[in-house]
Amino acid sequence: MLDWKKRENELQSSLKAEAKMQLNPLTFYEQPELRHPDLVTAFAGWSDAAQAATGTVAYLVKRLDAKRFAEINAEDFYDFSTIRPTITVDRGLITSLKLPRSSFFYWQNQASDHDLVLLHGIEPQLRWQRFVDLILDLAGQLQVHRIYALGGLYDRTPHTREPRISGLVNEPGLLDALEKNGIEVLREARALRPQLQGILITAYPSWEIAVESMKLGAIDYLSKPFNLDTLEKLIQKALVPVETKA
Repeated sequence: MLDWKKRENELQSSLKAEAKMQLNPLTFYEQPELRHPDLVTAFAGWSDAAQAATGTVAYLVKRLDAKRFAEINAEDFYDFSTIRPTITVDRGLITSLKLPRSSFFYWQNQASDHDLVLLHGIEPQLRWQRFVDLILDLAGQLQVHRIYALGGLYDRTPHTREPRISGLVNEPGLLDALEKNGIEVLREARALRPQLQGILITAYPSWEIAVESMKLGAIDYLSKPFNLDTLEKLIQKALVPVETKA
């Protein structure tokens, strides 16, 4: 049963909204003032095996209580016959409509010169170049320091071996960062921020690395495999000073 007058008004509103989307494919809910933030992106789709990427960003959004400030309008980038919008029905009444969503969140990091922007979305099906340009344009507006794109792929990895973690960069000057081990990263991070808390995790444990990491100020040293509950408690412990200062 449809109320045709109401339906006509909804169609008119939809047409106006569509025209607005075509002019402005980004919807802003807030214009945050950020300090040269880093941008971490994750997209559901082919390169998100076991939700390794989107699960990580979703955890960070929840754990840091990051605030949503912008969203990419779905109309131009998705085929709704394959990624269908969903509705919520309460006792026969349609109460909400949810479209595929790619949202930007921000977190102001009081312990660093760089704030954090998180993008949790779905890889586009249409107009890929325009989709990427939107993200890069926003990164330029926010004066983003560096962009990190997370992903995960299925592979023939036996359970007796550690999964491979790989990284790619787009500038020769960043190649050295891929070669650094945890000790080097911890040393440089502590040099920049002596109050920074760190946890060193390794698949190749040794007493030498454990002692060195503790000397550098790591709050703990974990060897794989480890209990996730233990890691979560350590992360909470490490974040306490940051939250106190916020």
